[in-house]
Amino acid sequence: MLFKDWEINVVYSGKHEVVTNENSLFVIDEDYDVAIAINYLDNKLKVSHVNYGSEFTIDASNKVLALMIHNPNIDEN
Repeated sequence: MLFKDWEINVVYSGKHEVVTNENSLFVIDEDYDVAIAINYLDNKLKVSHVNYGSEFTIDASNKVLALMIHNPNIDEN
């Protein structure tokens, strides 16, 4: 998906939901945990929260953010 000219990729084997408004993006997993919260401030992406079971990478030259959600309840099954 695109958010403020950035490509956001979510890698996750379970269900998730993406919620956005004008300046914020949230990825929520099926346990209703916020995997990542991103705010757009001063033409920059600010990662405000990353769930302990998640990690992300940023490719700044191509404006791509990839989020990998790790949920032991899903990954073990």
